[in-house]
Amino acid sequence: MNITFLANRDLASNFALNLILPALSEHRLSVFLSDKVGKSPVTSPELQKLSALESQQALQLIDQHQCESMHPDTFLGFERMQQYTCQSISTLNDVNEVSGLEKLKASAPDLIISIRFGKILQPPAISIPELGVINLHSGLLPDYRGVMATFWALLDGQQAIGSSLHTIENGDIDRGRLLSSKAIAVEVDKSYLWHVLQLYLHTADQITDYVKQLCESKVRTGQQISEGGNYFSFPSERDLARFQKSGHCLYQKTELCYFLNHFYGLTVSEQDLELDGL
Repeated sequence: MNITFLANRDLASNFALNLILPALSEHRLSVFLSDKVGKSPVTSPELQKLSALESQQALQLIDQHQCESMHPDTFLGFERMQQYTCQSISTLNDVNEVSGLEKLKASAPDLIISIRFGKILQPPAISIPELGVINLHSGLLPDYRGVMATFWALLDGQQAIGSSLHTIENGDIDRGRLLSSKAIAVEVDKSYLWHVLQLYLHTADQITDYVKQLCESKVRTGQQISEGGNYFSFPSERDLARFQKSGHCLYQKTELCYFLNHFYGLTVSEQDLELDGL
């Protein structure tokens, strides 16, 4: 099967793909990346720091380390991840335009899988794969639609967060048919970023299980995601202040240092994660 992944150029997407691509290596895989989520840049200094940390600093450290080391048992940066793909991993910010649609068509996808992709697919893109488009959303639907669903669940005091695998059938956000959902317990002393990464560690198999069922013609059609719930955008400064006041934080460098060492084989200090200009 030809499977095309649409993901975002950030640490969580990279982590999820490291969990998924090796398990699907018998298929012909392509990966395209968006550079960011949404049209407008985030203006909050705290969100800018988070974005720079997960989309720039962490990925640069991984690539730098892997240029110096070829340890076979660690997760891969996007460049070395190309050993699993049939073509170079490239940027696709114009997926709904003629040029982007041509790139997407050229990968000849039977199935498109979206993970944290920063663009809303429109009907011309959705109609390309014969087996449809599915999305692994990092929130439990329909309660947490939109961006940073884990943040909003933590802010609401939920005891569990989760992910939802669903079909994309039109340009509506986080709708379609719900194929599966999975939840993990919240750990109150851990950061937002830690929870996001843990979520993919425990829920990436929703995708591999679905592909296996698809190959065996055992896929359930799923039920239409119900109306209602909530749609969330990026948090405001007021939301971020509430988040901090409730005892949460967006990230902890100690957590990230441990994560990068455990999964990517990096020995980094908190100083290595300092962000220039932020």
